[in-house]
Amino acid sequence: MEVLFRTYYTSLCYHAYTVTHDRELSEDIVQETFVRYWQYAKDQEVNNPKAWLYRAVYNASLNAMEKRDTYQRSKEGFSVLHVNIRSEKTQELLLVEAETARSLWGKVKELPPQCREVIRMSFVEGLSNKEIADLMQLHVSTVKTQKQRGLSILRKVIFHLEIWLPLCRFIFF
Repeated sequence: MEVLFRTYYTSLCYHAYTVTHDRELSEDIVQETFVRYWQYAKDQEVNNPKAWLYRAVYNASLNAMEKRDTYQRSKEGFSVLHVNIRSEKTQELLLVEAETARSLWGKVKELPPQCREVIRMSFVEGLSNKEIADLMQLHVSTVKTQKQRGLSILRKVIFHLEIWLPLCRFIFF
């Protein structure tokens, strides 16, 4: 269970954040999901824990947003005002996303050269590990290792900087 938590916690928090746009709520959802998973897995075998966790986090995030939206509508009384508030948040989020993209690519540039090139070819150019290996004249396993190292470094940086934005999606999926 601890291995699952360490492996998926950060990316699940990000996954929840893409729905909620609230870091604390996202962390709460993920923690509650791990508790539910532990209770569920005691009684039944889970064939694909990653899929189970991601689906459960997504559903819990949607439920949380539905509860929040229902509360907001009843509190405000005017759905038009609610839409305007969401539009303002969207504009603010776009500005933050642009800054995040600059910060993220700055961190990519700091990766070791081989890691950086593998990350670039994989996520910018969309090449497969085999294609990257052929172009760089490396073994596929070396490409996989370099990609894992690069992503591991970037995940830590993103978590440390509290960057939880949709532009970072490619790092986790």
